Amino acid sequence: MILSLVWLSWNLTLDAWWQPTGQRTIASMLELLDLEPGNLVYDLGCGDGRTLTAATMDFDLRAVGVEIDPVRVVFSWLRVILSGTYPRARVSPGDMYKKDISGADGILIFLSGDANEKLVQKFLQELDKGTRIVSYYHELPGWKPLKEEIDDQEHPIYLYEVGKHEKYFQ
Repeated sequence: MILSLVWLSWNLTLDAWWQPTGQRTIASMLELLDLEPGNLVYDLGCGDGRTLTAATMDFDLRAVGVEIDPVRVVFSWLRVILSGTYPRARVSPGDMYKKDISGADGILIFLSGDANEKLVQKFLQELDKGTRIVSYYHELPGWKPLKEEIDDQEHPIYLYEVGKHEKYFQ
């Protein structure tokens, strides 16, 4: 009981609450990302790893999930191992703000507006021009999406590309 309260209290300090993303929304996000087979995608705040397995199994991508919550790291690893997607899918425990994401062809995020705002500079510093970013529900502040879609629950999915349409390059 005490461990549960400590875990819940700690989770309240994080920048985004965990909400499982539906499989259709995950597929829409990955389709919008439009990467080539074998490309590398990072899922920042990967939760239970369902996006990692979809990326590898359904889109033939390599996927790295970054997750700070140790409980969700375990669930993500279990999903990856049991799905048979390791080593094409991996989980990297730790803080997404401190992880090196250079070399990514695509980034997937379903975080909060505050988290997205904090990530803007990281994206500009670490990602190559042309790297695609898909954000579910929250926009990237100061960036103009290349495309916006609506999922089956009427929530927005935004596509961005580093070097196009963000105020920092204009």
